[in-house]
Amino acid sequence: MGTLGLVAVHPDRRGRGLLAALTRACAERAGGRALVTSTQVGNLAALRGFARTGLLPVGARHVLHALVGDL
Repeated sequence: MGTLGLVAVHPDRRGRGLLAALTRACAERAGGRALVTSTQVGNLAALRGFARTGLLPVGARHVLHALVGDL
């Protein structure tokens, strides 16, 4: 299984196909195995971008983040 980690695109660079190119490269490297990524459920731009590349939501999980200093 391939994993595509955190993707952040500066607002000035959006709409240039960066997500599609990165997703294609990761899928090729995964060699036909599943490609997994994640985004926030409310990040509609990311969800649309992933859908355009063929990645579709298959589930949801809750992930909690905390800064070490906050513990």
